Amino acid sequence: MNSYQILKNGEPMGIQGTFDYIVNAIRNLESNLDRATEHSPFTVALVNTKTKITKNLVEIPNTK
Repeated sequence: MNSYQILKNGEPMGIQGTFDYIVNAIRNLESNLDRATEHSPFTVALVNTKTKITKNLVEIPNTK
């Protein structure tokens, strides 16, 4: 599943989550804006996540 984050003026705000969560968070943040006179400073960015396996999860018994 993809993870997204909110940027304010191009800088990460530290808010991450699913797309639905981020959309709802931005709606909440924008609720205080006067949309007739202000442009939203918020954008959505995909979080670049990579999974790295650092240890075997299952031990393979030595059969010698």
